[in-house]
This record gives sequence, structure tokens and C-alpha cells, in this order.
Amino acid sequence: MLAKFRAATASPSTRLAALFLAATLVLTWPLIFNLSSHAINTGDPFFISHIMKANIDAVFGRVALPDLPFFFPHDNAYFFSEPYIGPSILVFPFALFTGDPIALYNIGILLGFFLNGFGTALLVRRLTQNAAAAVWAGLFFAFLPYKFNQIEHIHVFSTEGLPLFLWATHRWLASKGWRAALIPPLFLALQAHAGMVLAVFWYLPVGALWLWILVTTQKNERRRVFLQLVAQGALFLALVLPVLIPMALVHHDLAIVRQASEIAEFSASPINLLGAPAHNLLYGKWLASNQEAETALFIGFLAMLLVLVALIRRPAVGTRRVAVISATFAVLYVLIAFGPNIRFGESSVPGPYRILQAVVPGFDSVRTPARAFAIGALGFAIAGAFGCVRLAELAKSRRRLAATLPWIACAVTALEFFSVVPWENIEAHKSLTAIDKAVAALPGRDPVVYFPVKPNRFGPGVLNRELFLTYHQAALQRPVVNGYSGFFPEFHRALEQSFINNSIEEMIPVLAAFGVRWFVYDPNAGDLFLRKRAAKVIARIAGLKKRAEIDGLTLYEIEPVAPATTPPKIALKIPSGQPPGGKLVVEIQFKNEAPAPIAERRGRPLRLAWTCGDRSGESRRLLQPFWVPANDERSVEVLVAHERTAGTHRCKLRLLEHDTEMATADLATTIGAREPEGSE
Repeated sequence: MLAKFRAATASPSTRLAALFLAATLVLTWPLIFNLSSHAINTGDPFFISHIMKANIDAVFGRVALPDLPFFFPHDNAYFFSEPYIGPSILVFPFALFTGDPIALYNIGILLGFFLNGFGTALLVRRLTQNAAAAVWAGLFFAFLPYKFNQIEHIHVFSTEGLPLFLWATHRWLASKGWRAALIPPLFLALQAHAGMVLAVFWYLPVGALWLWILVTTQKNERRRVFLQLVAQGALFLALVLPVLIPMALVHHDLAIVRQASEIAEFSASPINLLGAPAHNLLYGKWLASNQEAETALFIGFLAMLLVLVALIRRPAVGTRRVAVISATFAVLYVLIAFGPNIRFGESSVPGPYRILQAVVPGFDSVRTPARAFAIGALGFAIAGAFGCVRLAELAKSRRRLAATLPWIACAVTALEFFSVVPWENIEAHKSLTAIDKAVAALPGRDPVVYFPVKPNRFGPGVLNRELFLTYHQAALQRPVVNGYSGFFPEFHRALEQSFINNSIEEMIPVLAAFGVRWFVYDPNAGDLFLRKRAAKVIARIAGLKKRAEIDGLTLYEIEPVAPATTPPKIALKIPSGQPPGGKLVVEIQFKNEAPAPIAERRGRPLRLAWTCGDRSGESRRLLQPFWVPANDERSVEVLVAHERTAGTHRCKLRLLEHDTEMATADLATTIGAREPEGSE
């Protein structure tokens, strides 16, 4: 038994695992001792940890997914953002020992660092047969400055599935056995569940890899490899589609469309290649001004040199192709990270992202092109590892130097990437505030809204309250209108606008009609002018009854209101000023002539059938909350056409509810042409 243990601990894989475990603990110090009390910040980790804990609780039947009770009255809030299933799977064994969501999130971060490094090292060791090169690649991919900047986004940080998928694929190709063939799709599914949106960046290269494997396989083995590839694809889809399909349907029904300005904001630029986090020990003082959280694309000066060495110096036979493919892949993904337009100061030129956005399904739903770098960095790791091997080959006449050069490269890269991570003590934010405790003690389980909602542009602290309310929702013991995700749904945005437009008086009866009973107002949240104006309006609203004032926040009870039963009058309109890109927006106008608001939790199954020029189609708005204030009207815009429709057309529109025609229109409109090349 002891001999077997010694043999296992002496294996190269065990030594690699021990090395990357130690590197993870050192480079994240002292997180291992503060798993419950510290986090990278009080932002996204509070929301993501709540979803991860919900995934784990769902396994034990304590939570019913996907209807998490925030963003009331919307359903399916679980799918508004990433489901974070991949990180939840990794931390699941630890959930048997702790139920603290922040502790589980931090364990997921530690596992991410470790598996990113260990998985890449396993892959590169198989490709190069060089332990030092494997360690260098693992250190590079795991502890890249970009990774430290993404600690708060575990779905971007967690890219361990890709190197493990490539490692398992390499093992399968060496054996061609069925057992080995079924391992790669497991790692690929783990990567997909780490971040569904991030999968947009890698599903095409994976498909190209499978095609290349089939084409280059010898004819006598091609049938077996083809069947194994089919099995891999089937297993991958079986593991991913049960989550991807409902998530895609929810995003479709919510009409989630990323605006050009939003995409530009979260795109990198060439100057970000010299951007490192401020907490980077070596370069932070000089390079921090060249980056923001999403755009620290610095790979280290040594890595640049090693990639060049791998490409310029003729390597051993059979390795040059891998190095060239890896470097090309990395450079392409850097260009994709620059977004639709590659910006050079005040000017810009079209980038490859623009082509992918037009022809590849899924790219139009991506908000942050810069995250493509998280995938492309693996190409730099592999190409740089071959550079390490070449350094050793160049010094082979001096054996001691040849053996130590790659290890020196490892030490230099560790020094270049070393960061003093500013872990923040978050214990105070994990406890309920006094007003939260009062809400939790209220009778029944009637929904509550904290107002104003998400006015993050109007003052500090309010957006964080949305995060904390999501985190504490279970403790409040009732549905919450507030919420946080990568997308804020329609009713939530309407409440936000009511604070800006001073129309909260109209929305109180709508809240009541939806069944919201409790209203918490924070007079210190947001812009001074807006909050003073809102306080005057709230004080005179007849439907609000003051129940308590705690720490400067006021708790009101909303008087119940029966929603109107008469349907609204509906009209269809095509507004002027259509967006560019061959898109058509149709405005559906709902007019409520009743003295009570229309409020339908399950919404209306409306279908907008349209024909414009030579194109036709149908746009759905299914089962989302539907409301119109009393004696008022409301417009809903629907995007119904894409591409190839630019020009002047007559558009025939029919709005259907089930098979009943609710409204029709026959209008002439000019649909905007595509944006000029190089424009923002």
C-alpha cells in the first residue's frame, strides 16, 4: 500500500497538481483563511454566489428553478443571466460542509486558478514532452492579469474546461478507444455551463477541430472516428441543451438586444495590450491606466518573446504547425476582443468581429467582445510553451543552461503576473440591515419593492443594494421586485424610469394590481434633486400607508387594487428614425381607458406577423408581465426585421392573440441601411 502511495505521489501529474495548488494558494494569499469573510468586492460575487447556492439547493429540492423570486412579477429570473452551473458543479462537494454562498464562490475561484493551470500543464506536457514548458503554460493561462481582473466574474474566469477538453481529445486520438472518446465532451459541457454566452466565442473553433480530426484521419479508421465524433456531439448536446434552450427562449421573449454603444463600451482597443491591473506588483504602477476591468489584455513581455521565438526559429519537426495554429488563434481572438471597430485614438477600422456579428448565430447577443481574450489566451499559452522548448534546444550544447532556461522563464512569468489581490472584508454586507429584518418579520409572503430601483447612474450604493437584495432574498421570505443580472427586465426598467420621470404615483396602483404589498423608500438614494422630488410625491400618494421608519428608510404598505378587466385598445405604428442595419422597429400602442390599471402577471401571448418588401416573419412576445396604468397608454417596441430589407417598403402588420386579430396596419416606411464601415 505504501509503495503504491509513493508511486502515485511521484507521478508527474501529481507533482504538477501539487505545484499549481501551491501557486494558487500563494498568489491568492490569504484568501484560503478568509473564505467566508472576504471577497474581491461587494459587487457581482454577491449575486453569482446566490445563484450558485440556488443550483446546489435545487439538487436537494430546497429551491424550484427557474422561478427564483426576484425581479417579481417576471418569471424565469434564473435565466436572465448566466446559470453558473459549471462552477456550482465544481464546488458541490464543498457544499456538504458549508452553506455559505460567499465561501463557495471563493472556493470556486481557487479551483478555477488551480484547474486552469493544471489542465493547461497537462495539455502542454502531452504536446511538448517538456515539464518546464508545461509549467510555464499553466502559470501563464491561470494567472494572466486578465484572470485577476475577472475574479468577480466567475463565468469568465472559469475557462478550465477548454484545456482539459483539448487534453482529453489528444488522449482520445492516441488511443481511438470508446472510453477515451466520451471524456472530451464532458469537459466541453463543463466549459459551456461555466458561461453560456462565452461559448459563442469557442463553439466554431471546436467544430472546426472536429472536422479537421475527421478529414485527417486515415481512411481505415475514419468510420470509427466519425461515429465517436457523433457520440461526442450527441453527449455534449444532451448535457447542454436542457439549459441552453430555455435560456435562449427567455432571452428571445424578453427581446434582449445589445446596443452598438453598449458593445463599443465593452470592447478592448490596441492600447489595452499594455494594460495590467493596478494591483500587479511589477507593472501596475505604469500600465494600470491602459486598462479597465474587462480590458486588461497584457500577456507579459516574456510571453511575447516566447511566442516570437516559437514562430521565428525553426522548431523540431511536427511542432511548428501547432505553434503557428495556436499563435494565429490567439491573434485572431485579440482582434475579436477589439469589437466591431478597432479603435486607434479617435479613428477606427472595421474588425473581424463585425463579420462574425453579421453571420454567426449568437454574436448579436454578446455585450462584451473583450471577453474573447479569455479564450484566445490559451493560444498564447501553447505557442509560448513551444518557445520555451526552442530556448532549451538553442542552448542544448550547454546542458545545464538548456535545462534551466525554461524554468527561468517560469519564474519570470510568475514575477510578471504576481498581484497583491485587494481582498475586501464583506462580513458587514452579509448581514440583514434593520429595515431588511423588519421586512422579513412582516406577515405573509407578499412581495416587496425597495425604491428607487437600480438608479446606479444617480448615486453610489444603490446598485449594490440590488445585489444585496438578491443575495438576501431568501432571508426576506418573500418575492422581491428588485433584482440583479446581466439584463434588467421591462417592469424593473419601468420602475427605474418612474424615478427619473417623477411618475411613481402612476406605478403604485400597478404594483398593487400585481400583488406587491410592501414599499420601502430610501430618501438618501440617488441624485439629490430626483430624490427630493420623489419624496414629495411619495408623501402624498393616497395608496401608500406609512408603517415604520427605520434608519432613515420608510416602510409603506400599498393598498390593494383590483386590476381592470376591460382589454386595452391597440394600434400599430412604425416610428420614424428607424435604426441602421436593415432593422425595423414596430411600436405597439396599448390604451387603457379604465380607471384601474391593467396588470397581468403571465402577460399576453401576442404574435406580430409582418411582411416588408420580399421578407416576412413573425415576432413573439410570450407570457411576460403586461401592464398599462389607469387612464393611460403605453407603447412597446418590437424588433421584427434583420438585414437585406433596407429601402422603402410597404409593411403589412397583423397583431394576433392566439388566432384572434387584435390590430392591423398597412404602412409605408424607409428601413435604414447598414452602418457605414468604420463608424461607431
